[in-house]
Amino acid sequence: MKKMISLAVWLAVMALAGCAQAEAPDGAGVGSTVVFGSYEQGEGQVPIEWTVLDRQEDRALLLSKYALDAMPFHEVEDWNVTWADCTLRSWLNGEFLDVAFSDEERMQIIQVTNATENAPDTQDSVFLLSLDELNAYFPDEESRVAEATDYAAGQGGRVSRETGMTYWWLRTKATVGDAALMVRYDGAVNEFGDSMEAAIYTVRPAIWVHIGS
Repeated sequence: MKKMISLAVWLAVMALAGCAQAEAPDGAGVGSTVVFGSYEQGEGQVPIEWTVLDRQEDRALLLSKYALDAMPFHEVEDWNVTWADCTLRSWLNGEFLDVAFSDEERMQIIQVTNATENAPDTQDSVFLLSLDELNAYFPDEESRVAEATDYAAGQGGRVSRETGMTYWWLRTKATVGDAALMVRYDGAVNEFGDSMEAAIYTVRPAIWVHIGS
């Protein structure tokens, strides 16, 4: 029994040590995985893993490594809705921001001005990538492929039966009125998107955060 307890303690210490290595974005390079904030992922609220997409002096752009939830781009049909007034943007900058980050962490998040094709500019703390940003940071389809957490899948998030990868929203509207773009399970983007009321697509939040040197 003592050996079993010792092993359990050792594993717990090693797990904490692993988390400590990726504890904060400070000093992390582009492409690194960092931990910041926490969210329900299927086994309770646990640290969120992010990929560093960009670094600019004292700030870094982070994209959640996994899709964290599933919900509509906009809850009701409205052909005039853009990212600026969709319910998903409201949720990200309201409930998600409050639930996923502590007061101290929220102070590190930078509110930025986002330009989105065919939509007004917005001031966002949390946002989705636009099609232009997707192309800039993920030039090939393979790099865009993402998994959903167990929680996101349980919320109805669409997952490919073939690969287990998910479909995740962008903030750019499609060429048809009541549709927004999303990244498919294989990394491709369908120019026609899908209905903004579809609740089967998942969410990969993005944030800019203050970092140290």
